Amino acid sequence: MKHRAPFVTAIMTTLAAALPIAASAHVKWFAEKEVAIEPFDVTESAVVVWIFIIAAIVLCGFFLDKRFTPKGRNRKRWSASISRLFQAMVGLWLIISSIDNSIIAPVFPVSDIVTQVIRGGLLVAGILFITGFFVRIASLLLMAGYIATAWQFGILELLEHAHVFGIGLAIFIQDGGTKNPLHRFAGYSVTAIRVTAGISFITLALSEKLFHPGLSAAFLTEHNWNFMELYGFDWFSDRLFILSAGMTELLLGTLLFTGILVRPTLVAIAVVFGITATILGPHEVLGHLPIVASAIVLFVYNGGRASATQLFGKKRASRSNSYSEEE
Repeated sequence: MKHRAPFVTAIMTTLAAALPIAASAHVKWFAEKEVAIEPFDVTESAVVVWIFIIAAIVLCGFFLDKRFTPKGRNRKRWSASISRLFQAMVGLWLIISSIDNSIIAPVFPVSDIVTQVIRGGLLVAGILFITGFFVRIASLLLMAGYIATAWQFGILELLEHAHVFGIGLAIFIQDGGTKNPLHRFAGYSVTAIRVTAGISFITLALSEKLFHPGLSAAFLTEHNWNFMELYGFDWFSDRLFILSAGMTELLLGTLLFTGILVRPTLVAIAVVFGITATILGPHEVLGHLPIVASAIVLFVYNGGRASATQLFGKKRASRSNSYSEEE
């Protein structure tokens, strides 16, 4: 049975796509120390199979998007409400993080005067986002807080949360309508959210799973989520489970980054977060509020401009696909 494992893994990609990510998304939030586990090698059969799966899905998605994706519809009437909902969710997340004595994420605790100042700035940003006052100043505070946190904890750690900077940049670009001197770039505000969200997923896949599987192994030691063994697949070890989680997350990040199959990707991510919210509780939901807010915007506007299909498929982005671009 073992020699068939890589091929069965390929067949079961869809079944194994959601729960492995749910089992180890942001494992640093739940596991502090690594467990000894054999690292992955690019020549392993299971790794090779996953590489082919990712390449096949991305290529097929590119041609499907090129052929079947309809032109963007005029959603101008939704801009104001979507923008307010987006800002309110981001603001709520910032306030909750501040109350939780952390900045950006639980792994970045408030521990000294510098982090207290960062938390204060992000708290002010959260209040401004919720009230709708001085929104561009709030977005600047959010981006400054992200940069300061990267300086304090390291840029590699913050790449896992690149979507936070993308959120601040998107709001800064699009807020204010035609009065904003950056209004001509408003069509790329959704792109900023999508690309940085893709970077976050890709970084998480590499840093917490594929390059450092010991973190996910530590998580699985405390939370036995390898459901494959329960269904009789004894060869589906924790190590293969971690590989499936990392590769699936890498796939989702790649699709977001390139703008391919954005809405199906968001549906898959929604399933993942629905599972984690059910199992891990409200802390998981609140911690991922900016991802949820970003997903809403990306779903409504289908990922915005500058997707791989638009850049290389000779299809121009529709103006109505921008976040809050006016006619």
